[in-house]
Amino acid sequence: MFENKLISEAQLRGLSLHELRLLRNEVYARHGRIFKTMWIQQYFSFQPWYDQKEDFKDEDLSGPDKTNVETIVAYENQLHNSIGTKPITSA
Repeated sequence: MFENKLISEAQLRGLSLHELRLLRNEVYARHGRIFKTMWIQQYFSFQPWYDQKEDFKDEDLSGPDKTNVETIVAYENQLHNSIGTKPITSA
């Protein structure tokens, strides 16, 4: 989706934690990472472009890929932190 392009926090707004996790792991999947989490592995196994590689290493990621993962992780952390601090209002 964002191959060789840097993503911004603004582009991540509105995505759920589930969607963010898939987006983050898509960066790794595009390089052939095999996932230990079963549902993530199954999800990417159904993608026509996914080609798992036994010899995948994090070092295989490009500079933009690493930056995108960092951006997504930072935004995921913001969302996780905000979940516990948002006041509950009555409807």
